[in-house]
Amino acid sequence: MTSDIEGLNSRQVEFFALGGALGSGIFMGVGQGIHQGGPSLVLAYAIAGAVMYFVARCLGEMALNDEGKGNFIAYTRRHLGSRLAFVHGWAYWICGAMVCMAELTAIGMIVHASMSLVPQWTAALGALVMLSLLNCLRVRVFGETEFVMALVKIIALSIFLVMGVLLLFNHAAGNLADASPTNLWRHGGFFPTGWRGFLSVLPVAAFAFGGTEMICLASAETIRPEWAIPRAIRGLLGRLLLFYVGTTLMIVMLLPWTEVPMADSPIVVIFERVGFPGARQAMSAVLVVVLLSSCNAFLFGMARVLRALGGEGYAPSTVARLNRHGVPSRAVALGMVFVSLAIALNYAIPGQVFGWLMNGTAMGVVAIWSLFVIAHLRFRTGQVSARELVYAAPWFPLGNLLVLAFFVLMCAVLATDAGFRPVFGYVAAVFLALYVASFVRRHDVVGARSHA
Repeated sequence: MTSDIEGLNSRQVEFFALGGALGSGIFMGVGQGIHQGGPSLVLAYAIAGAVMYFVARCLGEMALNDEGKGNFIAYTRRHLGSRLAFVHGWAYWICGAMVCMAELTAIGMIVHASMSLVPQWTAALGALVMLSLLNCLRVRVFGETEFVMALVKIIALSIFLVMGVLLLFNHAAGNLADASPTNLWRHGGFFPTGWRGFLSVLPVAAFAFGGTEMICLASAETIRPEWAIPRAIRGLLGRLLLFYVGTTLMIVMLLPWTEVPMADSPIVVIFERVGFPGARQAMSAVLVVVLLSSCNAFLFGMARVLRALGGEGYAPSTVARLNRHGVPSRAVALGMVFVSLAIALNYAIPGQVFGWLMNGTAMGVVAIWSLFVIAHLRFRTGQVSARELVYAAPWFPLGNLLVLAFFVLMCAVLATDAGFRPVFGYVAAVFLALYVASFVRRHDVVGARSHA
């Protein structure tokens, strides 16, 4: 059990997971999603949110009832085998790195747009170094910093939602004469790009909720996890649906979906059209905090997963060692080195990095969450009764099967959609390479655990 001095409290855990999920998707990527699916993106977020909630409940059940709290690699190894555990852990680590790269790229883009003399790669590098140093400090310092940054996101989105409601009652104000709930169906219907368009935005919505699983990654460093984790999962669903579904709904009501900008943040554009002085500068600052928070959360998750890989013998045992603050600083450092590839990409192809990383991460999320759900299915099958569990996921096994069917549908969309197909091959190749590598992995489990 983590001590009261060092552990994360319930408030920090809730906002930590929220910080991982509320990233560039809702602030920057939502415009692209609306152009792909129109107002139906609202429904896509609602479906993805329900799937996310079930996956989080599955992970919460295993974290609180299975040994090896917070170490999902141990769950996968025990219930799906050693090779899939190797693939699962490294795939999650790579996927987390890609999210960090995407967020750092977005930070570089925003800073460069505001201060043209600052190169895009320089801003990204500065953010990476700062966050890596923060992740090497005591976990309570990390938790409090993440809480403050997540709070900035919540305040900004809350202001937007309140302002949106007021504008709908006075739609002639702020150069938004077309603002109306009828925008949901007036411009080609709720599914203006057809079912194919709707299906194509489901992976985008799934990507947006990536990061919620970090509630369970943090369980080993949480005070009273048996109380804090269920509370965090319950609160997370409502907040994410409010901010993702609510914000997207407000955008497509305030603007006809055909007028929503794809290369800019719709939230910033609406604030500007309303006439808020300095709206772009203020929202640019908020966006930087948003992206820093999301990247910060994923650096935390990457370090814990890499430590678990070292502890299971799937990575060099040295990465499992802790510094004097009880933090896997070597795992943080290795993550920083890998994520720094984004700096090189921002230097070489600054205009293409963000889209590639977003699409690649969406595919990784589908595969990683599928393994979470399958591992839980095997875990629960071995239980005599759900009443024996401290915390149980609902609707077993029907919920697992429905979520897996959803993921199969996502894979079909990703493999056949023209926008995703080029990157799909690369992501599939990474998973295949990891599976091949699982045959020649390290086996120094005892030595690794001795340093943990």
